[in-house]
Amino acid sequence: MNWKNLDFELTTYGQTGGQIYNRKRALRYAQSNYNFDKAQYENRWTGPGSTNSHPSAAALVKGWNVSDQRVNSYFVESADFFRIQNITLGYSLRNIKMGNYTLPGIRFSLTADRPFTTFKANSFTPELSDAEGWDTEVYPLTSTYSFGIQIDSLCDIVCFGVGPAIICYCMGMNGIVGVLILMFYVLAGLIRLAWFNVTEECRQDETTENRKCYQGLPITSMSIALPILVVLRPFLHCDFRIALHAMVLLVGLLFVMDFKLKKPGNKTLSALVGVVAVAVVWTLRRRFM
Repeated sequence: MNWKNLDFELTTYGQTGGQIYNRKRALRYAQSNYNFDKAQYENRWTGPGSTNSHPSAAALVKGWNVSDQRVNSYFVESADFFRIQNITLGYSLRNIKMGNYTLPGIRFSLTADRPFTTFKANSFTPELSDAEGWDTEVYPLTSTYSFGIQIDSLCDIVCFGVGPAIICYCMGMNGIVGVLILMFYVLAGLIRLAWFNVTEECRQDETTENRKCYQGLPITSMSIALPILVVLRPFLHCDFRIALHAMVLLVGLLFVMDFKLKKPGNKTLSALVGVVAVAVVWTLRRRFM
């Protein structure tokens, strides 16, 4: 269900008319120190006039009263139940202004899995996997609650923004200046994605032509620039960290600069993929051989 910026989802299920054999109760005879459920304790026979429906505590552990071989209706219970399986409440923000740029959208959500179950059976759960309906080796179901944030183009910003930033941090950009540059790089990548998503949506409303030029540097560019710099590392020696800082800063700046970059053709793309492949193989070879 959706209303304005809110969305709500509710999933429920249950059953009626079924029965289970409460073997958890029936097996109390096997060990004298087994626990009894609260209903058995409170409703037990304590003397004349107390109850004619429930055995005494002593009788509950006698083999003639409870066992797998002497089944009786005392342990047959209703398997009816009702459960709220999932509740999700979400709120979406669209076209968030960030200076001159617009973030396509962010969605905040609260989710509860199995927050409520009601049933009458004196068991952990009336849902049984035993083909004969016996309540044995059954454990209570857990309830989980979670909070989520979904950002449009999240995969791209993680793969080509946050991911490279973590790699660069591990490669030496762990000082104050390096961390500031990495923060700028990730933010610039996020702005680049937001701007591209909005402008591309507008462009597709106006024309069906394929884009011939990139407006600004694509966020995927770091997947080419970083491997090449790593291959050049043996030639840079102590200047590698300086080059790394400069490259990340430059790429971040090119993300947010307004210029046109011609899209590479198939041959150019193949060449770039080949260069990156060689860079990765070269790095692995130096690392492990």
